[in-house]
Amino acid sequence: MRPFPSPSVKTRTRTENGLRRSRGLSCSLVLFSWIVCLPLFAAGPFEAPAGAETLQPERIDREGIAEGIQHLLEIADPSAKGRLDPSLVRPILAFIASEKEAGRLYHTGERDGAASAYNEFGIRKNLSSVIQYAYNPDIPANVFRPSSIRLTQWLEVNGEKQSLPRLWTHLPNPDPPVVVTGVEYEENTPDQTTGACYRYTMDRALVLFRDKGRNVFISISKQPDPSDKGKKGACLGGDRNWDYLYTGEEGLTRSGLGWADTRIYESASIAVYYEIDRAFPLVRCGVFKWIRAGWAGLNVVKERHIYQGMERFARGFRETIHHPRLPEPTRLAHMFDWIRNIPEKSMQSWVNDYLSGLRSRYGDEKVLSKDDFEELLEAGDYAGRMTRPQMESLLSLEYMKWILGMSTVLGEVFRLAPDMRGKRVYSLRCAPPG
Repeated sequence: MRPFPSPSVKTRTRTENGLRRSRGLSCSLVLFSWIVCLPLFAAGPFEAPAGAETLQPERIDREGIAEGIQHLLEIADPSAKGRLDPSLVRPILAFIASEKEAGRLYHTGERDGAASAYNEFGIRKNLSSVIQYAYNPDIPANVFRPSSIRLTQWLEVNGEKQSLPRLWTHLPNPDPPVVVTGVEYEENTPDQTTGACYRYTMDRALVLFRDKGRNVFISISKQPDPSDKGKKGACLGGDRNWDYLYTGEEGLTRSGLGWADTRIYESASIAVYYEIDRAFPLVRCGVFKWIRAGWAGLNVVKERHIYQGMERFARGFRETIHHPRLPEPTRLAHMFDWIRNIPEKSMQSWVNDYLSGLRSRYGDEKVLSKDDFEELLEAGDYAGRMTRPQMESLLSLEYMKWILGMSTVLGEVFRLAPDMRGKRVYSLRCAPPG
């Protein structure tokens, strides 16, 4: 059973429906200037792209692209049990490797009523390093998606409750192809405009293979059921320091839109990591994404909204994976093991300290004067609104910021965390596990 099945639609009067639809149409462009970033490490071009509103939409009509997309999405479908056919993927690889015309917003048209967009970007790492950082069962995935994902958990891998395999061990010659399927749960960060936060599950597939001498890794997702209702959150201080607040209350934070009952109805994504040059190194990631979301069944997502979400995702991903202070994957995984072993009471205390720190740092921000946020700040029990995985994700992101030398309100806590040599040191507030 899905954690968040599709809810039943409540009966409304004709007058109520008319009023809601009228308000929805007038504010649709601000309701979803966000885009939920699914597990694909979607990002903008290698260089800073132009604003989405200035780009000219252009449909991708190359021969074989549609068939390749259909084939990959079927691999993630638990009822299809599809097997990889590399020949069907080659038109997609050729498109990703090709030169693109500047000023274009590429897309594949609608898919079951969902708008689409394509984007690509470069990563100055070899494919093994990308997978070790971004798809490592011992490293929280949200730390490489800091501005987009609050929490992600694999609920099922290859039909069982188990961790992701260490896929990078199959490189540099993944033969035969490796295919991993499963179900993943995600929560996203607040949208910068509306404050919207969502929870959803996805059918997933990860594919690793070699084609014509180059290694390829593909991350595929399909959201089979609508998300839960959007909840109110806040992005504090812009999006540069990854400071977010979650109320857990339904609705949108933006003034005048607190009434909005919004959902992500369906979405899908395909992210292809194509190792262009292992020695240089360079991986090119081409991302296809589709999404249908809004309220009362009305889809308000357009191509430019998806593109803007990809840009936001790219900034956080590139800042982390290219950061000069980023430890090697094995060392980083060891450091995050400390977070997983923090006792419950210490973790709750630090989460509440985090709330206090945000209040001191951003006390003048207008969003914190709204009722839901004032109530949260006055109560002070932020941990009481969170699950253990949510608390671990919060502390993991703050720890990542500390590792990279960024500002965190929990800096004093992390001074006694494991150091860069992997030596374990514990503060007086957190005794060693066991």
